[in-house]
Amino acid sequence: MSIFTKGASRVYAKVYNSTPQSINSGAYPVAILFNSEVEDALDMHSNVSNTERLTCVSAGLYLILASISWYISAVGFRDVEVWKNGTLIAQANCFTNSAVYHTIVFVSTIIPLAENDYIWISGYQDTGGALAADAGEYITYLSAVKISN
Repeated sequence: MSIFTKGASRVYAKVYNSTPQSINSGAYPVAILFNSEVEDALDMHSNVSNTERLTCVSAGLYLILASISWYISAVGFRDVEVWKNGTLIAQANCFTNSAVYHTIVFVSTIIPLAENDYIWISGYQDTGGALAADAGEYITYLSAVKISN
């Protein structure tokens, strides 16, 4: 059953952090923590424990979307990674030279998840100092949508 079928039971979650998270230069991997939910149809996320995770409650094929908006810095490398049960499964990165704009790094993947599998994202940067992953539901987030059984 497709999530787009009228009346279908939907399995999805989108989480974000309401405050910026500082990440030290060269630290790896640093889990991005989430304290807020845009949607969490079946309690895939906890704001109390393992706040970096979305935990699968219904096995199937999932579309995973994640983004980190990094604060302004004119030097260095930025990265966002998706992890499944502690194993790296997807990654996107870029170099930046902007002293004016945030650098946004987005990654997506489609993966099978079994019940109790969990996903999380990490951020990496190498500016030479601490740099924040910005806060907000549209810029630094993790989401999972079940697309097939």
